[in-house]
Amino acid sequence: MLLKSLGKSTIAGEVIDPKCFFGVMKPSEGKVHRSCAIRCIAGGIQPVFKSDMSDYYLLTGENFEPVNQKILGIVGDRVGLSGELVEFDDWKIFKVSTSELETIARAEASKKNLAALESGMTFCSVRK
Repeated sequence: MLLKSLGKSTIAGEVIDPKCFFGVMKPSEGKVHRSCAIRCIAGGIQPVFKSDMSDYYLLTGENFEPVNQKILGIVGDRVGLSGELVEFDDWKIFKVSTSELETIARAEASKKNLAALESGMTFCSVRK
């Protein structure tokens, strides 16, 4: 079992919940599936990043730490992430900075709030 770096990369795609995405739940991606995916990932299911090219990567922090709580705000959104691609046996792993994930999640929350205000909807968010 050899850990092999594939280099740094920036990839566009979507954070998904593999339990439902590869399971029987349909639709299993995008905004329609967001609430279910958030529950699964918040509950400990390993998040996966599905690239726009339909490649799948286990999503971790730079030191292979879990990022579940950091990515809840971007589940189901199309985002661009930068990090290191690593291969471990047949697994592809995308190691991303947790500070970058927090920044992207804040930006996505701001965009959602602005869209809600422009549409006349109210939008509540929880701050930690």
